[in-house]
Amino acid sequence: MKRLIVNADDFGLCPEVTHGILRAWDAGVISSTTVLANLCPRDDLRRLRDSGLACGLHANLVEGPPLTGKDGLRAILGSDGCFSGVSRLGWAVFGRRLPPGRIHEELDAQANVLEDAGLRIDHLDGHRHAHHLPIVTTLVAQVALTAGAAGVRLSREPLGFEIGAWKATVKKVMMLPFAKAAARTYAEYGLGTSHGFFGMALLEARDPGERIRRALSRLNDGVTEMALHLASLRTAGPDNRTPTAWARTLEALLSMGFTELLATHGAVLTTFREVWGDRRAACVPAPLERRGGKKMGDT
Repeated sequence: MKRLIVNADDFGLCPEVTHGILRAWDAGVISSTTVLANLCPRDDLRRLRDSGLACGLHANLVEGPPLTGKDGLRAILGSDGCFSGVSRLGWAVFGRRLPPGRIHEELDAQANVLEDAGLRIDHLDGHRHAHHLPIVTTLVAQVALTAGAAGVRLSREPLGFEIGAWKATVKKVMMLPFAKAAARTYAEYGLGTSHGFFGMALLEARDPGERIRRALSRLNDGVTEMALHLASLRTAGPDNRTPTAWARTLEALLSMGFTELLATHGAVLTTFREVWGDRRAACVPAPLERRGGKKMGDT
């Protein structure tokens, strides 16, 4: 059986993105979203709860202000006190300047924002795929299990080179070893992961509809996740965070007969929780300090 999770990333990033995601849900072309808890206004969290759209946490250590203050996180913050991008996060990880206890506290606080708003966390993934970095992978798994999430994204996209999408090809190659290591960690924690993934190349697509159709035609049995970036306007917002490609993707979804195409290819929309259920009771592996890392809370 072919089952497809269509997840819209970055809920709460800005009004254009939030509105675009809710439009896609109303049209029945997505099955879940993941929320930037440190950026999402409370009113939008209420709208999400009332919509009934399945949601997860878009674990964020690369953009916006931390919810738990600056202390212990300065290695990954800029002069404005906000997270300073995935490159800086990566340098902090490999330079052993990332305090696991503080990162766990921050991710737990982000999960609590969703739970306090009455939202049930379906799954976790990471803003800019940062949940695949060493140490962060384990901390994300721990937070996912505590929150009762069903699974975590694995960004393992097929490597086939496509002209005009060389940036995505480079990113897919770079992600592969991290995704393989993350897969082992998530399996140890009993968390569900999809068998296939698609979405990186869409960010460079001139014709996102064509790429989506191609992906649907290549679906295999099992569970595939398609990660999308959607926005309701063709013009970027005032902070330039909604590229026109996001609006083209939404327009393609709404005009291509997406649900009919799914049926043609023998696939059904689903969510992590529908496939894997609540993993809160799954067995937990040895603590972090017994797996080659620092003890939780160490800096």
